[in-house]
Amino acid sequence: MNTDHARSGWLCGVAIVLAIVAIVLAAVAMRGKAPSMGPVGINVSGHSDRMADPDTAYVSLAVVTRDKSPKQAAEMNARAAQAVTNAVTAIGIAKKDIQTQGYSLQPWINYTKRGGEKQLGYVARNTVGVTVRDIKKVGDVMDAGTRAGANSVEGLSFAIGDDAKVRREVLAAAVENAREKAQAVAKAAGVKLGAPVSIEESGGYLGPMGPAMEAPVASRAKGQAYPKTPVAPGQLEVTCNVDTTFAIGR
Repeated sequence: MNTDHARSGWLCGVAIVLAIVAIVLAAVAMRGKAPSMGPVGINVSGHSDRMADPDTAYVSLAVVTRDKSPKQAAEMNARAAQAVTNAVTAIGIAKKDIQTQGYSLQPWINYTKRGGEKQLGYVARNTVGVTVRDIKKVGDVMDAGTRAGANSVEGLSFAIGDDAKVRREVLAAAVENAREKAQAVAKAAGVKLGAPVSIEESGGYLGPMGPAMEAPVASRAKGQAYPKTPVAPGQLEVTCNVDTTFAIGR
């Protein structure tokens, strides 16, 4: 029994020694290895914005018709919607720039003050979207459409048809803005500015200056005389932001 106890104690001691050796070897192997870290340097954000003239407009014209008969409401609507399309193409809008944005035929319900309801007939709605590639024709499109039968101008917005060039220019300016900031930080810290380690575009924006992108809903009676509709497209603001890390030079 004493021999067994001695042997067991000897084996336990060897196991402990081997465990300690393994820990020491692991520590030695890890020595000199830096922990994994992300980019280290001067982190700054860059920003740039520029005003640009829009060259494209989007107009939504709606034709709404009502009748006791769903068939009559739909037929009246079809004739008026076709007239609107013909009128818009007659002033130079290509057919590929005219699109049906929505169509509905629903019961025409009159709700009473006491919470009751009465069906008066049916209402048909056809919304025609027009892409206007000549800004000068925006007012003409709305006037032609309403004269032909559209009784609601439901939306007007402006855009830059091909904004890739201006976006690239604004992006380059944002990166330069980040470099200038990093240079100022490096100078204040008494170090040299190295090359960029990472550059990430963190977001951009293309929109109007002010709240006038969407026109309010407007209605006109068919055949009612109106002067030419004035349209002021204004300018759009193109912005860009970048998150950048510059290395610290030697």
